[in-house]
Amino acid sequence: MINRGAVILKYREPAICWVNEAGPYVDNPGITLDGANRERTVSLMSDEDAES
Repeated sequence: MINRGAVILKYREPAICWVNEAGPYVDNPGITLDGANRERTVSLMSDEDAES
């Protein structure tokens, strides 16, 4: 058995606004809230990291 915790980030509107403002495509950034949350990355962490 492997003891790991999983972290999945779910983006909110302020993060999407920040990405769109910081990106080079000011006129059409192409990043939407639905698009950013469609495919998520899952990060695994040890039990010790999950407790802190």
